Amino acid sequence: MLPMFQQARPAREGPEIEWKERLPAPARLARICDSGEVVGVADAEAVRAELVRIADELLDPPVDLATRRRRAYGLVLLEARVARARRPPVHVLLPCGRRVAYVRDGSMSRPAGRRELQALKRGPARAPSLDEGAWRVLAALARARALAAASIARAARLGARAARRSLVRLKQAGLVLERDDGALWLSPAGHERLARRKGGKR
Repeated sequence: MLPMFQQARPAREGPEIEWKERLPAPARLARICDSGEVVGVADAEAVRAELVRIADELLDPPVDLATRRRRAYGLVLLEARVARARRPPVHVLLPCGRRVAYVRDGSMSRPAGRRELQALKRGPARAPSLDEGAWRVLAALARARALAAASIARAARLGARAARRSLVRLKQAGLVLERDDGALWLSPAGHERLARRKGGKR
């Protein structure tokens, strides 16, 4: 996603922000690489048309994409916002005929593992109200990017039972995902929930 320029300095890449100086090969762009230096685009309409084509033709199911041309820092920029998928997971249709679902893990994209695909297909449960222990687990995972289950209690400064209880609720809610190697990490929904709390909204 190419974000809006609302502050003096651009935000860093993360779970919901992706900077692009130029469009990479369509299959690579479809899976989403970025210093955040603002360079602008030479032909905003051509870039917009290519983004729309990729969203329509190389993603299954196709995603809704809203674009906006803007000026900032004396440059022409193109902001693209991708709507949340109606039927996750979204697969990239690769030139070799394979379909691969990717997850946004921090500021990187990578192929989803088997456990992550299962969680994405299941979809999140209704967002629960979170107690202080769950907030601590979310914050610990945001700081570490990924943690083994055995390390979460210490990182969140919780007892083992309280950490396990919080993890079960957070995984059921789709706020925490588990990689095939057993490491746990914040899903984009988990990052969003934590950001809302930091912004003063529960």
